[in-house]
Amino acid sequence: MEPLFFDTARRQLYGVYHPPAMLRTASAGVVLCYPIGEEYMRIHRAFRWLAERLAARGFHVLRFDYDGTGNSAGNLESTSFPAWQDNVLSAVDELRSISGAEQLSLIGLRIGALLAAASAAAARCHSLVLWDPVPSGSAFRAQLEARVTNSGTPLSDFIDEQQAINCAGYRFTNALLASGQGVELAASHFSAAGGVLLIDPQPPITALPAADISVDLLHSDTPADWDTVDELGGLFLPTATLSSIVDWVNEHG
Repeated sequence: MEPLFFDTARRQLYGVYHPPAMLRTASAGVVLCYPIGEEYMRIHRAFRWLAERLAARGFHVLRFDYDGTGNSAGNLESTSFPAWQDNVLSAVDELRSISGAEQLSLIGLRIGALLAAASAAAARCHSLVLWDPVPSGSAFRAQLEARVTNSGTPLSDFIDEQQAINCAGYRFTNALLASGQGVELAASHFSAAGGVLLIDPQPPITALPAADISVDLLHSDTPADWDTVDELGGLFLPTATLSSIVDWVNEHG
């Protein structure tokens, strides 16, 4: 595991590279695309587990933080959905530069799945894993509003005078959320030659591609199992789903 910073046209991004534990017949890589906010914190351990298992199968793996998130430079007030899409492409270029691998897969969860799908064609990705994908930038705003009002508190209590939504310690500005307008899953995104794996899409994805594109559907025993906690409040590691992802990428990547 090798932490690193890599440059983009905007600012430095932080990533962690997992070199392959063995050599595959054809060099291949995987870029992991995180969700954001509280969801990033919940999935961090599982993504590290996933990266380590993929590396054990011979893949070059890079997981990274978007502009304004995690250990990357900037903050949520100075970034946007287009910047995050550019970040995915920068991460793909970085992994290709490190590994020399031309055949790359993208794996994304929640907003990371949306960004991965929207970037897949430009990234020339070989296969695509979309786990519980947010269907659009507009849906992300709606789901964020629903999340903060689940307690019955009015939405206005979570919106400050600049119209930013405050959720679980994260401040999502109106400009950031507005930049997601028009970013949505579309049939044209499902063009990865090696196939697409859809995991627990909520709501179900209707914009499926033509029959000549291979799409596999995976439903976990527990819906949104990546977000499940045990009786003591500890995060549940969805090993069955993670293992299925590793097996699928090993076959298609």
